[in-house]
Amino acid sequence: MPGPMRVRCSCMQCRIRSLIGPIMIITVGLIFLLGEYTRYGFGELWPVILIVAGVLAVCQAMVSGEGHVGS
Repeated sequence: MPGPMRVRCSCMQCRIRSLIGPIMIITVGLIFLLGEYTRYGFGELWPVILIVAGVLAVCQAMVSGEGHVGS
């Protein structure tokens, strides 16, 4: 007998939370790519990671959690 079905939440807060990992990986990749093709290295560009993480956190806090599964 299969276990209980897991219900996925589709509220905006959960959607943004599910994008944080991929966006951070893309950001780090872009920083390394810029380090290869510009005069700026990772040492100068690492604060971009903090900026992107902060923007994502602000977006997650500002959107509605209406329809969140489990609330």
